[in-house]
Amino acid sequence: TGDPLAVDVTTALPARDHSVSGAQVLVARDELGRPLAMQWDQAPHTCVQGATRSGKSVWCYSVLAQLARLDDVLIAGSDPSGLLLGRPWAGTRHHEWQATGSRDVLAHRDLLDRLVAEMDARIAELPARQDKLAVFTPARPLIVVVLEELAGLLRLASTTPTPKGEAKVREQLLHAFGRLVSEGHKAGMRLLVVTQ
Repeated sequence: TGDPLAVDVTTALPARDHSVSGAQVLVARDELGRPLAMQWDQAPHTCVQGATRSGKSVWCYSVLAQLARLDDVLIAGSDPSGLLLGRPWAGTRHHEWQATGSRDVLAHRDLLDRLVAEMDARIAELPARQDKLAVFTPARPLIVVVLEELAGLLRLASTTPTPKGEAKVREQLLHAFGRLVSEGHKAGMRLLVVTQ
């Protein structure tokens, strides 16, 4: 009898003492207006795609706001525009794990390399007969890797000069991205890729 999406949807933020292993993150509403929520530690990698003004950023702000309140979650990532990451995160524990802006493409590459190194270290520390990191703490958080407009970053990287004999920056970014996609889940990383 009505459109449940025709009204503003308010997102309740989890209490600060909750863990990502127990917090339900609101991700949508169904056709009857019922909330659809999930535990982000059980989530797969996520890709958000849509045209400009389709609601990608609003959805991302909502999900990231819920996750950022959890002490055992770290919001890392790359955002050439600096609108999704960057200024809203200044002064937080998340900020040092973020690269923003389009002037320094190498900062984005370095961040992805740092995330790959963290992933490798976590995998190396897994106990025998354990194939994934499943318990998260403030000292060993679930890392949500936000990749905002990866295609735009790759275009910028294709024009970035590199020393002779070194792989092009675009190829370095693709290599790090591929590693994070294929191996990150077992190391307690969840990718959130946002693209037009």
